[in-house]
Amino acid sequence: MWKPAEEIKVIKADKYVFTIESFYDDEYEGDRYSFSVSYPGGTHASGGYGNENEIAMPTFDFALDSAIQAISGHDKALYKRLRREISLDILLD
Repeated sequence: MWKPAEEIKVIKADKYVFTIESFYDDEYEGDRYSFSVSYPGGTHASGGYGNENEIAMPTFDFALDSAIQAISGHDKALYKRLRREISLDILLD
């Protein structure tokens, strides 16, 4: 079931642009979040749906963390740097 996003948050960090979208899923009675990350040379995205169409990312923080992990992979230093930069940006906004 596709719905237009009710809330969209765009965050720029380093060379990455994170877009977190959410809407209320009537069928599963909960908020559903998705993300996309654009960077030089590509894009990575997740619609927030699980294997059985269940809500895979129920919160903004979960979606943001998933987005950061998707692009940082096993690079813990990159993950920590991006997470810190984005957290500070959110707090100061």
